[in-house]
Amino acid sequence: MKRSGLALLLVTGLVLCVPPSDVMAIDGVLFNPGTGHYYKRYSDVNVIGGTDYTYRVRATNTIGPSGYSNEAAVTTPPSAVAGLSASALSNTRVRLTWQDNTDDETGFGLERGFGCPGFSFSLLTTAPANTTSFVDNTALPETTYSYRLRALSAAGASEFTDEACVTMPPIDPGEPTVTANGGTSVTLRWVDPSGIETGFEVERSGTCPGVDWTLLATLDPDTTSYTDNTPQPESEYAYRVRAISDAGASEWTTEACLTTPPFAPSDAAAESLSATRFRLRWTDNTTIEQSYEVQRALAVDAIYRPIADLAPGAQELEDRGIRQETPYLYRVAAVGEHGRSDWTVISDAATPAVILIRKAAIKRPKGKKPKPAKLTASGEFDIGSTDIELAGAAALGINDGALVIPAFVAKGKRLRFDGDGVRLDLTPSKTGSSRVTFKLTLEGALADAVEADGELSLAFRNQDFFALGTVQLTQDRFAAGKTGRLVDPPFQLSKFSGRLQFGDKDSLKMRGEFDASAGAPEVAPDVIVTVGFFEFTAPGGQFVRSKDKWVFKQTAVGTRTITLDYGKGRVSVSLKGIDLGQYDAGAAPAALGVEFGDVRFFDVPDLAAAKSSLKY
Repeated sequence: MKRSGLALLLVTGLVLCVPPSDVMAIDGVLFNPGTGHYYKRYSDVNVIGGTDYTYRVRATNTIGPSGYSNEAAVTTPPSAVAGLSASALSNTRVRLTWQDNTDDETGFGLERGFGCPGFSFSLLTTAPANTTSFVDNTALPETTYSYRLRALSAAGASEFTDEACVTMPPIDPGEPTVTANGGTSVTLRWVDPSGIETGFEVERSGTCPGVDWTLLATLDPDTTSYTDNTPQPESEYAYRVRAISDAGASEWTTEACLTTPPFAPSDAAAESLSATRFRLRWTDNTTIEQSYEVQRALAVDAIYRPIADLAPGAQELEDRGIRQETPYLYRVAAVGEHGRSDWTVISDAATPAVILIRKAAIKRPKGKKPKPAKLTASGEFDIGSTDIELAGAAALGINDGALVIPAFVAKGKRLRFDGDGVRLDLTPSKTGSSRVTFKLTLEGALADAVEADGELSLAFRNQDFFALGTVQLTQDRFAAGKTGRLVDPPFQLSKFSGRLQFGDKDSLKMRGEFDASAGAPEVAPDVIVTVGFFEFTAPGGQFVRSKDKWVFKQTAVGTRTITLDYGKGRVSVSLKGIDLGQYDAGAAPAALGVEFGDVRFFDVPDLAAAKSSLKY
């Protein structure tokens, strides 16, 4: 037995438990009015808990001692419990441990209070004798508790232990959700109901249900999402989250599982087939795709829009009807059961300008002493800006062949290259616009390689300027509206003039060629004309047909006349009583545009502005 530090009160008469209400102190002597007796008292502070003691008292003086009083027996309460400690097992469970310092307890009284130091203590449980631990399963998250314990026996209760304090860990985050952003990116989201967390931990497993968890990130407090950019496509993952604090960690959330989408296509590229056509190609890297999605955007705003959903295994697409001289962005993704792969972006797709070939002819070798084949072609293109220096090095393509032009030589206002059986003359517009006419003479193998009834493609590259045009030869000849046909472009501006006056009194005339080889349609298409901020639509239902021509006329608001000539492949626009705005010399409207049917022409040429007129 260990000494408990208890004190026993001994009084004459050996009444050890005197009710306080019956006793009063008079000059240090206890007096019981009920019996009329006076008592002395003594405290024994050297007793041991849980021990039986017997006491007797006698009086002494100089003569000698009196006889002993009757004996009084008492059993001391149990020794105090030592080493009470509390630790959180979770945000709702607390483990309490202590040392059992006595052999005669009948149990332990465990009380719980709020705060530290504690208040509002109440009995939590009475633990059996000889136990040294208890788990409190009724705690609340994010709450501070104080615990105290005492041993119990028939003789009474020991003193309480010192308080053992614990603050419970945070509330669990809400059930997470996972979303695949592609084959290599997953976003995890959850709800944060806690107010004491110092952060969050995110773990990932490569199986579902999860095994062998790996810590991905430790995040700041109040975070409710995390993006994992390390997954592999076509793989299964499980994620879980818990809140952490100085008091410990919450329980892990339930697992959120997903399978990532397919592997993305690779090696994507865009090839310019003409001023209005691209061929897109890519490599198919997956076997689980259900389709391929292709999107397109203007590089200036990067707003992507879907243009095609292709069958599984697709590796190319021809995109038609796009704007000439316009940079585009494309992106391609494989779509499978578990979502869309990462996008593969094509960022260097820019349509060339249009070479309008007006005439072309080939003379083939004849006779006993045949001369080399000779190709002659003429037409025009728009360099888009009068600031482009045409005199520098250039490249000329004829179908699948190409020539390097080191430099041009000035011949008055004309620029000429003459050498190796090639002569190319470029003549900038006299009006000061960005229009350039050309004449090409080519002798030799490149000319002879062009088929008599095949396509003739001319390409011209100078600095950052690139132009391309294609026509269909018929018996070695092409003349717009007479022999052969325009393959590309579907439309090319050939003439523009405008008259600027104050208010809505402006006028314009515009003309251009388009490919009319398919003949006149049964129903005229809507025609949309754009000049700067001015836009006008002629509904197809208001056109009147005359043989191969469709003509629109309107006089209600100014005068509007639009003629679609499918015999000559020509569109003419005349608008009066409109407001085009004001343009200084060298400045052009924001855009010139004509749209009808599958034809979509947009250009930003340099127009010659002089006083109140615009010319091209």
